[in-house]
Amino acid sequence: MTTLNLWERLTLLNLLPEKGNITQIRQARELREMLGLTDEEHESWNIRQEGQQVYWGPTGLKGDAAAAFVVSTEKEFDFGRSQQNMIVETLQGLEEKGELTESLLGLWDKFDCDE
Repeated sequence: MTTLNLWERLTLLNLLPEKGNITQIRQARELREMLGLTDEEHESWNIRQEGQQVYWGPTGLKGDAAAAFVVSTEKEFDFGRSQQNMIVETLQGLEEKGELTESLLGLWDKFDCDE
């Protein structure tokens, strides 16, 4: 089981490939369905989009309150081997192109991309 918070889920949704062979596209669609947010999550986490930015949670949270809110958005996922491989290959592809960012290091580590 892999635990992901809201930010990690949204990030992975944006990283999944939109093009590929039929197997890759079906796999990406399954992952999007798994990682996607429910209506209940949208409502309870106050998710909103303003322009290109997505915001969530009560405004003005700082310190421990902000950290507690992030933890409250965590959800466990049981990824199959091929789903995990797609995520790892996507992150490794960014690394190979020199496009991996510091903000993705947590996902890199969670999915053991160094192996």
